[in-house]
Amino acid sequence: MTAQKLESLGKTLLELEDISEFQAWLKTFNN
Repeated sequence: MTAQKLESLGKTLLELEDISEFQAWLKTFNN
């Protein structure tokens, strides 16, 4: 793996984490 691929993979994981946190926040808002 190149450093560039690792960097883009890390960014993708961060975005997925943000999305899951956002969805959890929406669930608490809806209740």
